[in-house]
Amino acid sequence: MACAPTASASPCDPRTLARAARDLATKEPEFAVGAGLLALHWLANGVGYEVTGSDVLMAYSSTIAAAERKATFPTCGSEYGRSSQPKDQAESFAVFW
Repeated sequence: MACAPTASASPCDPRTLARAARDLATKEPEFAVGAGLLALHWLANGVGYEVTGSDVLMAYSSTIAAAERKATFPTCGSEYGRSSQPKDQAESFAVFW
């Protein structure tokens, strides 16, 4: 299951993405990691109404839980010309943070 291009192209509610990551961490870990990373992305960019620390923690912990199940990086974005190699993604995440 690939990440929806709309969720990465335009701002969307990070809480919805974080809940999707939490709820699908065991059934669809690849999707859950993508949703969780997008939630963290939008939170870091100021999207969301009255964001709290618990919102960030839920997005983070759900993403980590799904990533541990998957044990790899998501392929989200590869269909849009982005690399799905772990090294390239790790470097881009480091630049992001």
